[in-house]
Amino acid sequence: MMYCQVRPLLVVTENEEKLAHKEHELRQVTDRYDKLRQDHDDLTRQHALVTDEKATLSEQLRSEAEMSAEAEEVRYLLPKIVFDQLLIISTKVHNTGSSFLNCRVIVVALVDP
Repeated sequence: MMYCQVRPLLVVTENEEKLAHKEHELRQVTDRYDKLRQDHDDLTRQHALVTDEKATLSEQLRSEAEMSAEAEEVRYLLPKIVFDQLLIISTKVHNTGSSFLNCRVIVVALVDP
């Protein structure tokens, strides 16, 4: 008779132990989920920062490429411009009858900044 009275208590105790074990498992899964969620948020933030930095660097690279192309164009055109300027100076010197020495001073002033 005593067993009949204790048996329901044993079943309740066993169920409580199972419930406690399941609650412990749930806490572990919840903790793991929270950590993974935090890691995901951190990685998302880092990705956004890296994406912004990449866009900034791409813009800088594009700007520098344009400046390089412009500098190359000027480097290509500069000898022609100097030659044209020398022709103009030579023509003016010839027309005014100035000496070669005056022409040389003007050319040096034009070429040396």
